[in-house]
Amino acid sequence: LIISRTLMFRVLLANLKSYPLIFSHSYKGTLRRFLCSRCGLLDQEIKMLSLNEVTFKQGLDTHVTLPNSESSLMNLLKDNLEAIETFTRPTQELYLEYLASMHVLDSDPIHLVDIGYSGTIQKALGILTGQRIIGHYMITTQTAANTENNTFIGYLFSQQQWGQGCSVLEHSLY
Repeated sequence: LIISRTLMFRVLLANLKSYPLIFSHSYKGTLRRFLCSRCGLLDQEIKMLSLNEVTFKQGLDTHVTLPNSESSLMNLLKDNLEAIETFTRPTQELYLEYLASMHVLDSDPIHLVDIGYSGTIQKALGILTGQRIIGHYMITTQTAANTENNTFIGYLFSQQQWGQGCSVLEHSLY
């Protein structure tokens, strides 16, 4: 299955339910880079967004951080929701067609094997499809907490924390 966090965030960017997920990972950098690398917007789409000049004094070059800038970024997305939906709807429709062609949507629940550990892609896929998803991982962190729609199975370790001595997790980014 071809899937990435950036692709999922682009597909879901017009869905307010996805915002806690989009803002859940730390970030430091420019607004332009956030919108491109985190949200999957293209440069020409980013330039079409309306920015609050008081909040984003340097425009797209304004430095933002998460979680500190979350409310400003959320307001930016909400203020541009109509334009964002125009940009992202075709991607969403194509991706749903792709999932259907791969028979992913035929499964109930959907089973997903992921090389990650926090379940971001699984949660995003659940928001997109509205289906229950069971994720299979080598290891999970505390952010991969079971809910009514998501089950996270860590086969080696579950519910681990960074910096607590779990070497598999600590070396997972290498």
